[in-house]
Amino acid sequence: MTPGHPTTKEHLMPMRYIGGWRKPAQEAELQVRGIFADDASLERGAAWAISVLQDADIDPHDQPVRAIKALRDADRRIGLAAGRFLVDLAAGKREQLDDGLGDSAPS
Repeated sequence: MTPGHPTTKEHLMPMRYIGGWRKPAQEAELQVRGIFADDASLERGAAWAISVLQDADIDPHDQPVRAIKALRDADRRIGLAAGRFLVDLAAGKREQLDDGLGDSAPS
């Protein structure tokens, strides 16, 4: 193993940042922003998710698990939390999070 590389347990531990812990939804938002890296990343991510789901004939409201799988199959960089986040965006269930990243304790 490379020096400084996290062990399995360290890798699975929640990430601590200056200012507190991030919620899973905040981590998912950051992952989506990283994949679709620009100022309109969430809007582009939602549009991409809607397009993928329409092409696959999957309704994110009625089939959220299939929708997450379709998005993750379409882009392997998308983790489970980010897939759920994108499905929620595509379904209109989630608005952009406020920029309160890192300001809350773990739940």
